[in-house]
Amino acid sequence: MLGFARTTPITLYAFTSVPTLAQVFPPIELTKCFPDWWRTLPSHATVPDPKGHAVSRPPTIKHCYALQELFKRGIGLRLWRDVFITVEADGTVVSDAAKGATARIGTSHPSFQFPHAFNATTQHYKFFSPWSFVCEQPVHFTMSHPIYHQRDPFRFHTMTGLVEYRHQHATEINILLSRVPDQRIELSFAAGEMMAYLLPMSTSPVRVIAEEISPAEMDRVNAAKHFSFFPIVFNKRHRLAPYIPMSVRGR
Repeated sequence: MLGFARTTPITLYAFTSVPTLAQVFPPIELTKCFPDWWRTLPSHATVPDPKGHAVSRPPTIKHCYALQELFKRGIGLRLWRDVFITVEADGTVVSDAAKGATARIGTSHPSFQFPHAFNATTQHYKFFSPWSFVCEQPVHFTMSHPIYHQRDPFRFHTMTGLVEYRHQHATEINILLSRVPDQRIELSFAAGEMMAYLLPMSTSPVRVIAEEISPAEMDRVNAAKHFSFFPIVFNKRHRLAPYIPMSVRGR
């Protein structure tokens, strides 16, 4: 008899010290956060025949295997606060957040760090994230643009990359904004807005556990940043296991 190896579930811990954030806007499996248009989309369309003959019932995009798998396996990263961004005429980016926000909001990398990568109509911006992700397995995730949750997919574009959370825990979101030379552009992003997809490079199911922990515990999660400019290299060199608070482990 042929047997099939069972896949070991993967747990992705999402830690924050921002009060109530883990309850209101946690990272979420896309199976729990379908876009509205997908949720209400029928599996077949109704297309009347122009000559008055029988109505055809062609399948809709809900039959698309690629989208089915994305929603089945993907994880959504939602924005943690309202953010207002202004791209000045000279390309300078200024950002502001809701009253009461004391943490840094974001920044732009200077163009000399990626010369000739993009044309003059593009401006980079990075959201500083209050989340630290931890995964005990050495699994990589693809971070990509949340195109199916954005009615206007060109308002911004989340930059694609590969990440892992065993040896590093940062979750900043890098995006590209449109820029019109010699013009000022204002943009607003709402708390709860989908900003990125995380797609595990594994066939194992992923469970997300979002938890509020103390600032001291957050420091333990990110301990390597106190020793090195390159936490991922430091953690690998010293073979440090990721820190998970005992109050959370095993849930």
